[in-house]
Amino acid sequence: MVKGGKDIHDLKITSFVGPAMIADVRHRGSKEPITAEDLDKSVGSQFQAGDRLLLRTDINKEYDGSPEWMARAPYFSDEAVAWSVKRGVSIVGFDFYHGAKPAHVDQNSSTSRKLHEREILTMPYLTNLGAITKARFTVISLPLKMKNVEASPVRAIALEE
Repeated sequence: MVKGGKDIHDLKITSFVGPAMIADVRHRGSKEPITAEDLDKSVGSQFQAGDRLLLRTDINKEYDGSPEWMARAPYFSDEAVAWSVKRGVSIVGFDFYHGAKPAHVDQNSSTSRKLHEREILTMPYLTNLGAITKARFTVISLPLKMKNVEASPVRAIALEE
């Protein structure tokens, strides 16, 4: 996705295990921006550099992969990308279609591309974020052991203490 970017086997396995928080952005609907203000309101005061940020919309409860399902997704605004960089986010996870963008944006400029260009990993299509009850928890999301690929499915689990 990013020319010169790292392949999965080049990333440290510890990148995929660590503290996480959920930003509740269920108020954002189809083609609406998830903003830096949304992130500040949801996790801002407790978020720590290196944390993984999981975005909860609950759209994935009705996942079918259809164009209609994808059209229900909000998008991660440029300000939210900048917030993520400034705050030291290591991974952004989504429970919605992460390729959504406003109509006026270059079609080759997806949220994942913007984050990857800034060395922030992404985890799309997460489920069951509503089952997590703690503000802070540990996420484990190990990729398959493959070489020379830029992406891999993961089985993401949350450990609450």
